[in-house]
Amino acid sequence: MVVFDFDGVITSRDTMAYVCRLRLLSDPRRLVAAVPSLVRRVVARDSRARQRADAALVEAALVGLDRRTYDELVRRVVSRFIASHWLRAAFVTELRTEAASGRAVVTTASEAGLVRALVEAMGIDDVRVLGSELESTPEGLRFGLHNVGAQKHATLRAAGIPLAGARFFTDSVHDLPVAEACAETVFVGADPATFERLPRATWWREPSQ
Repeated sequence: MVVFDFDGVITSRDTMAYVCRLRLLSDPRRLVAAVPSLVRRVVARDSRARQRADAALVEAALVGLDRRTYDELVRRVVSRFIASHWLRAAFVTELRTEAASGRAVVTTASEAGLVRALVEAMGIDDVRVLGSELESTPEGLRFGLHNVGAQKHATLRAAGIPLAGARFFTDSVHDLPVAEACAETVFVGADPATFERLPRATWWREPSQ
């Protein structure tokens, strides 16, 4: 199997962060409500604290949103990513090749439906997308499952993805639990410190490639 992280690997921008940016900047009240989470995100000293802050930011951004309106927002975001060429062509080609052979899995901290819609807009079929999942609350939408860090590894295992012989593409040290489980890691980035922390990182690919 070939396992792909999505944001920063297939795309040059974070898809869920872009969703949140559109929502927060469109309403000053939502932006003000998100400030404490933004501050916690900046000062957090460990990955779990940052992940909690990220989930809180998503909740603040999606307050008042129902599924239908969210789906409309997803269509806008997908169109913007395609039109703006916020995709890494070499890795899109790699994903398309592996998907055609039935070996590709995308694992992402972004919401699964958003990423699936973008993959489909690229014209790529037969790729499984395992991502974060939203749940509805009286206040709006929030993450019911935040597919990041150890949870990303657990989601892959629960889906029956055989990681022991897999190649894994990632740009983030937050994916360390998945990298540790895979046979080979392809680091997509330019940070030597991150590369050195990823086990079995036998390949180094610059994002521009």
